[in-house]
This record gives sequence, structure tokens and C-alpha cells, in this order.
Amino acid sequence: MLDWLAADTDTSLTADAFLLDPLAHVDAEYQGMTLRHKTGSVGFARIDTGLLRGPVAGVAYAVAANWKESAADLRAPVIDGMREIGERIRAHATGLAREETVTA
Repeated sequence: MLDWLAADTDTSLTADAFLLDPLAHVDAEYQGMTLRHKTGSVGFARIDTGLLRGPVAGVAYAVAANWKESAADLRAPVIDGMREIGERIRAHATGLAREETVTA
């Protein structure tokens, strides 16, 4: 299952905050993180689930938003919010600020 999830290349939602290469995140990459995830979307919803492992912690996450009943298209604030959640997940998993790198 983790191998299948490793193949997902859509890092445009929660995983965007992890700053990983969409095509090369199977092995430890930026700030020592590895990612296994799956995204999904329809016109009125965005869903992102995954497992992020960093040098400090591992985090299993599920982030979903549905605005089907809204008169407005909320995709922009939803995607922004998902990225903010992703930033908190990244900071927890790495123990690092966004611009810091892992030192040996």
C-alpha cells in the first residue's frame, strides 16, 4: 500500500507545504521528509490524506473540505487552508522552520 501511495505526484494541496519534489519524494528529501499520500477532488471538494515522516515525528493526516452547499466557489480559500494545515504538519514532523535545512 505504501508503495502505491508513494507514486502520487499531486502535491498541490496539503503536501504543497512540505516543499517536496512531486516526482521524487519516495526517499528522504527536503528536511529529511518522506511522503506517502493520495489526493482527490471534484468541483466542490478537495481531499488529501497521507503519511509524512520527518526526522522528529511521523504524522498521518486526512484533510477534507466540501463546499457543495455554498453559493460561492470556495476552492481558493480551501486550498490556502489546506496548505496552512500542511505547514503545521511539516513543522511538527521536522522540528524545523520552513527555510531551515537538516544538518548532519
